[in-house]
Amino acid sequence: STLKLHDLGSEDFLLELLPNNRSVRRVAQFLLGENLRPSRRTRGVYAVFPTSPSDTPISGKMLGPHSDQVCQQLNVCAYLDNVPPRNGGFTIYPGSHRIMHFAHKFEANWSPLSSYGDCVREVVRKTEPLELVADAGDVIFWHGRLIHSAGIHIGSDIRWAVFGDFSQDRPTQTDEQHRRAGQYEWFKDTKLFIDDLPPTDDMWRSWNI
Repeated sequence: STLKLHDLGSEDFLLELLPNNRSVRRVAQFLLGENLRPSRRTRGVYAVFPTSPSDTPISGKMLGPHSDQVCQQLNVCAYLDNVPPRNGGFTIYPGSHRIMHFAHKFEANWSPLSSYGDCVREVVRKTEPLELVADAGDVIFWHGRLIHSAGIHIGSDIRWAVFGDFSQDRPTQTDEQHRRAGQYEWFKDTKLFIDDLPPTDDMWRSWNI
């Protein structure tokens, strides 16, 4: 199970630790460009708790593959402690962003097409998930359309990590428009763009790379 401490998200020490950290922000600017939306909050601290050992074989069915909503360009998390194998490490489905890119009406805004569910199932069926094992202080960047999950946790320690979001500083919709669309998520630092582009074969055309 996962406990998400969203209320901590706007604390200065978390902002300085992750999105406003000079080295982290330089990577985000290298990927998205210099014109980043100012970072005002993180998503907070996420704690993944161990599951009780059982006779059930470890398998991908223990994961919860998904992608995130609102506006997703570049996401980031930092481990707050060492994360050894099978200790709830952030788990990705490599290459899934290329498939999910075309499962939306727009490049970054949450805009799933009727094919979205089938695309997720295709990713899960064809892709071997990769658990990211790393040390305290290591930072993970991932494309907003990447299918991911909290990892399988059969260790003895709680996995602690802080999560954040980056996007380009473009005009965004109001909170009321987000509410009407069912997309108001106060704990995220990104907002739906007013003008977003439809996906093309060049999925990096809006990026700096």
